[in-house]
Amino acid sequence: MTAFMLYSAILLYAMFSNPTPDQIGWAEYGIAAFLILATILRVGPSLIETHAIKTFDYNKWFLIYMALIPLGIGIIGGFSAYDILRDVIPLALLILPLCFYKDNLSGLSTVMTFAGFIFSIRYLFPILIDHSFFETDNLLYLANAPLVLFSTIAGFSWFINPRLTSVSYRLVGFLIFCAGFVAMALVVQRAPMALATLACMAIAGSAIIKAPIQTLILILVLVAIIFPFSTLAIDLFQAGMNKTLLVGWNSRVEEFQAVIAKASIFGHGWGATWQSPAVGDMWVRYTHNMISYYWLKAGLIGAFLSCLFIGMWVWQNIKLIRYDIAMGLALFVPLLIHTTLYTGFKTFDFALLLTLTALCIRNRNAS
Repeated sequence: MTAFMLYSAILLYAMFSNPTPDQIGWAEYGIAAFLILATILRVGPSLIETHAIKTFDYNKWFLIYMALIPLGIGIIGGFSAYDILRDVIPLALLILPLCFYKDNLSGLSTVMTFAGFIFSIRYLFPILIDHSFFETDNLLYLANAPLVLFSTIAGFSWFINPRLTSVSYRLVGFLIFCAGFVAMALVVQRAPMALATLACMAIAGSAIIKAPIQTLILILVLVAIIFPFSTLAIDLFQAGMNKTLLVGWNSRVEEFQAVIAKASIFGHGWGATWQSPAVGDMWVRYTHNMISYYWLKAGLIGAFLSCLFIGMWVWQNIKLIRYDIAMGLALFVPLLIHTTLYTGFKTFDFALLLTLTALCIRNRNAS
């Protein structure tokens, strides 16, 4: 039942919501209901239990601190309840790895892969056809979702996996890979595309070692399919170069410097807004880097704690790569990208990536 409710929340999210909804609607209420039902019997034991993995313990204390000090500062600061809620909800989602790491969620990676695929299709469909059943107000952000990057790499691993004998399984993986990569390419996601390409090359290299002839045949098939679109690939590469010349790193460095200039020991609290140079000095609630975000909202202490938080989860991912290179890279790349260059750390996607990482840690330790 727990798995059913969690998977229902993910699919509802993929089909009818988006990573950064402007308003809380029926889909978001439905997602919240499914998650509450899925976690209601697990929150207590998970929070008080001592874990063998230090990362889980640290995740727990990170949540406790962030749920107390910055929240208190935000309330005292008189920020609107809506703005505070928009900051607290992404934080609350980080409890999911602690709730589900002991559950039998063997299908989670598959559900997440298809969720990323649905995001890609929702973004691409209106481009190919004039209208779409899945149309939303924030289609642009669908292609930026961490799950799209995850599904792109996971889909490629399905296609190239030397252990598979099913042609239909490989075909589905290829379609998922193509949809995700094209969606990212159309919004010129330079870092995600570059790291996804490197990850796929590493996965293919690992597959060659295990099954050289079969993998080389699959690579040749892939090249043959992609070759007719080589001109388009060159145009996309040129678009990426032009974007780099035009906007550089999208003022990410200037944004971090602006946060440092506003730094304090305990931060400005949940719900605080600020003028970000990364979005033309508009007043926003976020930054594009997890460390600078917690630095702004939770102060120097928050920045330090977020560094440890990222470091511990990344280290678990690196160890996972040695155990399962395909799953490890599918998790590592979006976690790296969306804690350093994008706001994906404030999404449901991010919590799901950590949850799947936690399950993989459990499985690795059990084996």
